[in-house]
Amino acid sequence: MFAAAVLILAAALIGFRSAGLLEQSIGPAGNFGYTPDPEATRAFLAELDQPTFRQAGREVIANAKGKDAYLYRYADKAHRAVYGTPFGPWNQGPVGTCVSFGWAMGSYIGQAVDWSQGQLPHPPKLVATEPLYAGSRTAARLPPVTFAGFSDGSYGAAAARWVSGQCKEQGIGGILFRQQYGEHDLSAYSTSLSKQWGAYGCPRPLAIEANKHTAKAVALCETWEGLTAALESG
Repeated sequence: MFAAAVLILAAALIGFRSAGLLEQSIGPAGNFGYTPDPEATRAFLAELDQPTFRQAGREVIANAKGKDAYLYRYADKAHRAVYGTPFGPWNQGPVGTCVSFGWAMGSYIGQAVDWSQGQLPHPPKLVATEPLYAGSRTAARLPPVTFAGFSDGSYGAAAARWVSGQCKEQGIGGILFRQQYGEHDLSAYSTSLSKQWGAYGCPRPLAIEANKHTAKAVALCETWEGLTAALESG
């Protein structure tokens, strides 16, 4: 499935204007952590051979049938296969880690679709948000930062750079799962770890480990037509 390989920059589904409207609508409320950076997003897109979904997903859009897509069913099937329980909503708690939650959820569902179609040998584990959040706030920024502070938030292009392993430092960034990695237990969501790593970055051994699982491509979805086609494709 194409959408499993191409993760969309969901923070700007209809372009930068909508991102601005979203920012105005959420204002200073609670734990919303979306902090748009249009200039950095444009800079990242300029690095890509096919920066928009119109280009990268041309065939997907052309072949779309306008059918309803119930992608949670694939996630539920995979979740039951791995954990023996139904798939349910995720809760970010009081920390503004929503960007990492969106990208982790998209990655998990995409892999669940691939598994259901026989493209993966085993059902996927849930994707860990903490490394993704940390990387999008530090190593995936341009220029990279070593201390991002304890404020919350990130933006889609930084998350895209991290999950696709396109950080300035080669060999880091990607996807980790909800499991134990040496001394680091990522099996359950941790708000305290999100805050700590969000400030100081993902531990280097984990950043390198994440690079074993990267998104094959990322693209900006600018239109409703492209978004619905991507969802329909899985």
